[in-house]
Amino acid sequence: GGEVYWVGGAGEDRPGRVWFPPGNAARALLTADPASLRLSPQPLAAPPAGGAWRLKAPRVGLFRPWTASMDEGWTRLLLDRYEFNHRALRPEEVRQLATLGLDAVILPDVGAAVIRDGAAALRGGESAMPPEYRAGVGREGGEALVAWVKAGGSLVAVNASTEYAIELFGLPVNNVLARVEPEVFSAPGTSVRVLMEREHPLSWGMRSDEVLYVDESPAFATRLPEPGVRRRVIARYPEDRRDVLVSGYLEGEALLARRAAIVEVGVGKGTVLLIGGKPANRAQTHRTFKLLFNALYLAAARPVELDAGVD
Repeated sequence: GGEVYWVGGAGEDRPGRVWFPPGNAARALLTADPASLRLSPQPLAAPPAGGAWRLKAPRVGLFRPWTASMDEGWTRLLLDRYEFNHRALRPEEVRQLATLGLDAVILPDVGAAVIRDGAAALRGGESAMPPEYRAGVGREGGEALVAWVKAGGSLVAVNASTEYAIELFGLPVNNVLARVEPEVFSAPGTSVRVLMEREHPLSWGMRSDEVLYVDESPAFATRLPEPGVRRRVIARYPEDRRDVLVSGYLEGEALLARRAAIVEVGVGKGTVLLIGGKPANRAQTHRTFKLLFNALYLAAARPVELDAGVD
C-alpha cells in the first residue's frame, strides 16, 4: 500500500537500491521489523534525485503447456515462494491475452514446437491425449502474443522457448548453436561466466561478473534491427574462451566467447527478453533469481524523475 521506488545512480550511489519515501506504509513496515524481511534499511540525509522507477506488484502469466514442463513447475514454485501475483496461462488462454490484464508473460524452458503445436509436436502424443489437452497456442495465439507485446506487454522467454520468440517476432537475433553437432558443443548442466550490463535495470543488484546455469542452452548473435525495433545485450560471454567455464562439463567453449547470453528487444511499446540459460533452475540458482525478478518488476514499473528538493 505504500510508494516504492527503484533508484538508479552511479559510483557510491549504487543502482538498484529501493527507496521508501517518509510517512508511507512500506516505510513503517520496514521500521517495525526489518529483520523478518531480511533487509537492512538505511536512513538518507536527503531524498535521492534523478531517474527512478515507481514500482508496483506485477501481474504475471506463466505459460503452462498441456504437455508436462519441469521448468514451469519449478518456476511456479519460485513465484509462489516469493509471493508474486501470478496465474497459469494455458495455451488456449494465450489467445485472450488482451483481456487478462497481465504485465508480464513467462515462457519457461519449453521447445518451440510444443508451444506452437502442443501434443502434436510429440511422438504419439496427439493420439494418446484427450482433445482438450492437446492444444498449443497455434497461429491465433501467436498473433495475440505479438499484439499484446506491441501494446506494451513484456515477454520473458527462457532457454528453449527463446527459439519460439525469435521466430514469432522475427527478432534481429539468432542462436549460433542451433545447428552445431553435440560432439562439437555440449553444456549438459554447466555453470558459465557472463558479463552483465550493469547500467540496465535488468542487472541492478547483480555483480558485473555473474554465473549463469546453462543446459544445452542457446547463445546469441545480434544484427542491426529494423526501424521500430530496439535491441540491447544484457549479458555476454567473456572474450577469452578460457574464462567461460566456472563449473561442470563444457565442450566447445570457443563458440560461446563474445556471444550474447541475454538479449532484450523492444517491439512496439513492449519488450521481449531472451534468456539463454535457466535463471530459476530447480529453484536452486539463487544468484540469478534476481534476473528473473527484475524482469517482472520492470514490466509493471513506471519511469519517473525524483526531485531531491522534495521531502
